[in-house]
Amino acid sequence: MKYGVNKNILFFIAGTLWMVAGFNIMRIGISTWTVDSTSWIFKFFESCIVFLFFFSFIFDRLYKKYSIRINNKNDGLHCPFFFF
Repeated sequence: MKYGVNKNILFFIAGTLWMVAGFNIMRIGISTWTVDSTSWIFKFFESCIVFLFFFSFIFDRLYKKYSIRINNKNDGLHCPFFFF
């Protein structure tokens, strides 16, 4: 018996996985933020710069790559972690 999921489920699995990873990174950042004693304004701008860097050079490119890969597949069943 072959186990597989359709494209919509692949998008859901990919989105859920990236949300869990993002929340974990945010949790690490917040715990680090509360320990540091520098000004909150400096921390805010530093966080914005790091977020924009990672979003534009890593997350946005991966999102486009995985979306194109999933959309180009036929309508059959695929491995649940096919989007990697």
